[in-house]
Amino acid sequence: GAPPPPPPFSTGRVMFLRRGQRLPPYVEIALVAFAMGLVACLALIAAGLHLLANWGLPWLVVGVYVLLTVPLFHMSEFLVACLYRPHDASPNAFVLYHSHAYVASMTVAWIELTLHWFVGGSGLGNVITALFPSNTSSCIWIVVTAMVAAGFYGLRLAAMVQCAEHFSHQVEYRRRPEHQLVKTGLYRTMRHPAYAGWLGYAVVTQLVVGNWFCALLFAVVTWKFFNGRIADEEGALLREEFFGSEYRAYRSATWSGLPFIV
Repeated sequence: GAPPPPPPFSTGRVMFLRRGQRLPPYVEIALVAFAMGLVACLALIAAGLHLLANWGLPWLVVGVYVLLTVPLFHMSEFLVACLYRPHDASPNAFVLYHSHAYVASMTVAWIELTLHWFVGGSGLGNVITALFPSNTSSCIWIVVTAMVAAGFYGLRLAAMVQCAEHFSHQVEYRRRPEHQLVKTGLYRTMRHPAYAGWLGYAVVTQLVVGNWFCALLFAVVTWKFFNGRIADEEGALLREEFFGSEYRAYRSATWSGLPFIV
């Protein structure tokens, strides 16, 4: 039969293959991993130019922001999938293209960062340098908030690792034979610690670089996304052919982990 169509994001489409063709998954994975490694190296160089060569603060801002958003997030998502969820280990596990809203939000974030740090005379100013006028205090803000963002993402990683093969990037509507309901550790009191970690990470990452508008935007967009996803996911888990009464009892004894979502 005809080959399956490519997913929403596929390096095969970037490589100008004929319609309907895709690169083998291992080639896509290798290309994406190489590109991310290259981007991470450039980000380290940018941060190093400020710290070691006294280049301008924007170099540190870009370096730290790229490290937080590219290798920390995308590479970690893929590595955890490889180690603990072989059923998820595909090029899509990099989560490069999550949704239209995600791509649009990240685009706006880069626009705001550019306006704040690189466009002279924009009139927008930068809150970080206004609140912390010295180079040292600005660096402290960037480093401390970056650590907080990494901590929130660490919560997501810990939740995914603990859930192991029972976690999935996509809502599953059919129960796999090995799928079990995890109710220990982080999941003892929170049903969705991975979502809670992502929400905090998404917002604080914007505060690292002084993207105050995007911090609010990411909070609203991310909360709205998870509000709908949790309703959809839990609707599936409550079906009798999934976990049924077991999940109903677990749900009544815990909270979602996200604000304003029971």
